[in-house]
Amino acid sequence: MAYGQKDKEILNQYAVVNVVFRFMSGFTGSYNFYAGGKEMHRPLIGFRIIGRKGEIYQEERDCGTINVTYNDGKTKQIAYKPQRGYYNELLNFYNAYIGKEPIAVTPEIEFGDARMLLAILESMEEETPVKVDETPVFAPSYQNNRKTDYDERRM
Repeated sequence: MAYGQKDKEILNQYAVVNVVFRFMSGFTGSYNFYAGGKEMHRPLIGFRIIGRKGEIYQEERDCGTINVTYNDGKTKQIAYKPQRGYYNELLNFYNAYIGKEPIAVTPEIEFGDARMLLAILESMEEETPVKVDETPVFAPSYQNNRKTDYDERRM
């Protein structure tokens, strides 16, 4: 289910978007987007993905670090350069083209992402939950060049 608040001053774009997901596994999650203003809470709440094996946390989009914490206590930090847009996807595409690595984000996954965004917009407009996928077709694994079953892909 998604809710949004339009900003009449900015071409009727959404200023606030709040989404609640229920994944095929039954796991629930939420996504909150605010187009303007700074997060008032300190430390920042940021972006979190909580899964079966741990949590992925990004304090803010420009911080340059993604924190990964596992349930067994292990942690790691993944550095990135902020404000690079689709740079990594284009670099991966180039490296796949020259045979250095497999494509990380396939057109099927991108299509699934687009379907999710359109479902969010539809849910906000219609004020009703919208089902996106009924089968796990948009999550291939490139480990050993094989596809995995649904339970193996979940975090």
